Amino acid sequence: MLWETAAATFEAFFAQEPVRNFVPLTNRCRDQNGALLTGLKSKRYVSKTFAFWELALISHKHPERRITIFEEIDRAGGTTWSQVLHASLAVVEALDIRIVSALQPPPEQTPVTSLVQSGALQALPRISTPLREEPIFAGIQLPHSRIEKVEATVGTFARSHGRTPAPVKNEATPLALSKRLFEYALDRLLTPEQKQKLTHSYVKARSNGYVMDFLRSALGSPFRQTLDRRARAIVLGSPSGDVGIMIDAVDAISRLATASIVEDVFGKVQNDVPRIIRQFTGTIRNLEILQQILTPHWTDVDADKRDRESDLHDVHVILREFRVALAVVLGAFGGYAKELRINEKEINAARRAARLDEEQPSGDMSKSKGRRNEGR
Repeated sequence: MLWETAAATFEAFFAQEPVRNFVPLTNRCRDQNGALLTGLKSKRYVSKTFAFWELALISHKHPERRITIFEEIDRAGGTTWSQVLHASLAVVEALDIRIVSALQPPPEQTPVTSLVQSGALQALPRISTPLREEPIFAGIQLPHSRIEKVEATVGTFARSHGRTPAPVKNEATPLALSKRLFEYALDRLLTPEQKQKLTHSYVKARSNGYVMDFLRSALGSPFRQTLDRRARAIVLGSPSGDVGIMIDAVDAISRLATASIVEDVFGKVQNDVPRIIRQFTGTIRNLEILQQILTPHWTDVDADKRDRESDLHDVHVILREFRVALAVVLGAFGGYAKELRINEKEINAARRAARLDEEQPSGDMSKSKGRRNEGR
């Protein structure tokens, strides 16, 4: 009972929006946007999560804070907008890297001989004289100098002690007799079916059966690489990751870019719109490939009993958020493609990725919050 109460209190506390008196928490700081940037760049998961959540709230509900993001152009490390964009796209770029790494086949191992021939590996320095290259059947020259005599004596002694005697084929050795005796015992005591069970293939098949039975048991559950765990590890960085950071980062960037048409008096945001469109388009393409190619692992013994769509739920949620965000950006800047130096091919690819021909959600704050809670 105490544990359930503590868990419910913890979840209720961390489910609250990062606001106080209906304003963002960083409004109490002397450097409001500086505190926000510190949270966006933080290595701590909780601080980073709440920072991106607050950024998404600012992009939707607090125009006075949005204006400060566009107006602060003399901050150390770049403008506030550029640092916000860099921190947000870093989350998206990390997703692309994980997807590409997961879809790439394992690298082939290069033989050591080819590495030595190509010069990739450096051979050890020679500490002895090089081997002689004269014909081996040529007449042996007698040593003349004192050094040659010493070398000949040492070489003869080393060869006499290092030479392996030729094996003697004697069937009466103890090893040969024991082997023949063992084979005779197998023929007399075991049937052909029993001898078949001692083969390598049969033992391997039986071992695999024991492994699969263990994976199906309750003790084998932690060792299963289920499809949903693998998908979460690729998309979120770990099987226990949270979609909140990804959704908030994508949603905030699209809303800030759209609001910049009216609120960005210096016109800094429009220079980054092509980058945003290309990044979202490429990520959508990678997510579509991932949900098509990702197959169950051999340890996922119950994959055929589960729904594939439910296993890829987090992938679908993030993919839908990217499409909504890209559609919002295209709706705001699609008419300025030539001025932004975006060619028609890129615009068409972005429209196909966003599926603008299909009905898209309106993307207001209530629905965005619903998608965020759904991902959790």
